[in-house]
Amino acid sequence: MSLCPRCEHKIDVFSFSLSALPFYFKCASCKTRLKLISSKLFWGIFLLYSAVVFTLIMYIPTLNEYGLGVILTVSGWFFVYYKSSPYILSKDNVAIHGSD
Repeated sequence: MSLCPRCEHKIDVFSFSLSALPFYFKCASCKTRLKLISSKLFWGIFLLYSAVVFTLIMYIPTLNEYGLGVILTVSGWFFVYYKSSPYILSKDNVAIHGSD
């Protein structure tokens, strides 16, 4: 996990996941607006996950028939997100918004 560039507290994963855009978020302790320098890793993981889940739901009839696709999608995304968030929020990828 990364530290906030301003207050040196650990950046909470929920502050990133609850933001409206995956590029800008706030530090939970000092409320400083932070940004991701590069969001390529986030979008790559998101698109790969979406493609895999879409094909699973389309080609496994049990998931589609009993509505298990939604449960698989949401729980799977939580797992993938929390495993990938340390890499997305790495120290070299977080900066204070407005400082270029």
